[in-house]
Amino acid sequence: MKKKITLLLMTAFAVSSLTVLNGCKKEGCTDENAVNYDTEAKEDDGSCVYPASVMLRFNQKVGNENLAYNTDYMINGRKTRFTSVQFYASGFVFNKATGGTLTLDGEYLLVHPGQTEYALVNGITQGDYSGFKFYQGVDPDVNTKKAPTDWPAGHALSPTDNPNHQHWGWNSGYVFVLLEGRVDTTAAANGDANHSFVFHAGTDNLLRTITLQDEFTAIDGETVSLTIDVDWAEFFHGLDLREENETHTMNDVATAITIVNNGERVFSAQ
Repeated sequence: MKKKITLLLMTAFAVSSLTVLNGCKKEGCTDENAVNYDTEAKEDDGSCVYPASVMLRFNQKVGNENLAYNTDYMINGRKTRFTSVQFYASGFVFNKATGGTLTLDGEYLLVHPGQTEYALVNGITQGDYSGFKFYQGVDPDVNTKKAPTDWPAGHALSPTDNPNHQHWGWNSGYVFVLLEGRVDTTAAANGDANHSFVFHAGTDNLLRTITLQDEFTAIDGETVSLTIDVDWAEFFHGLDLREENETHTMNDVATAITIVNNGERVFSAQ
């Protein structure tokens, strides 16, 4: 009888101990993606707070007018019309107002007139910011070191389910900036936009950084909307479109350099 009583007491003690231990599990935020993630928390208590998300809005412009395909604009004194334009953006870095930067890895955008808003995958921490910068193009760690097929369908760098994908198909990598259309090439610059122009600029050494000053405040869990004006006419600054109207980079490096260097004139933050 004494053995049975002892066994029953031990069992009861063990059950009681487990109950106490289970009841003492620390509660908190258990999501590693939250800004208040608690490494010691065992049970989620619904308190997780997430970084501010970033939405970029690109306004496609030609001077003071909105961009529209197959519409005549006067650019460098000549009638010019666009039939296709786009650029890649990557390597986003946000400047904190108090000093320091926040880098968002793995962000790649293919910006074109068919889409206005682009959400960055990663969020930014709460606080005041003085601006941001990004690569006009695809960073070297990816541009020539990863294949387009390495990316999932629909990704900005994938050829699958992505009709705007632009890659040269060899070691040169992606077409960073693409502009196609027609331009008036008459000597007197008084004709119609009948001559085609094609500008495809890329390769690692033509990667350029675009820096924008734009003061804003990020709040945890909310969305920061940033607007960027893109003036496609400014890509042609300094070019004589009668003579300089085609480059695939390798066949006319000088013109390709002019195109990418003009990026600092093209972009402005609202």
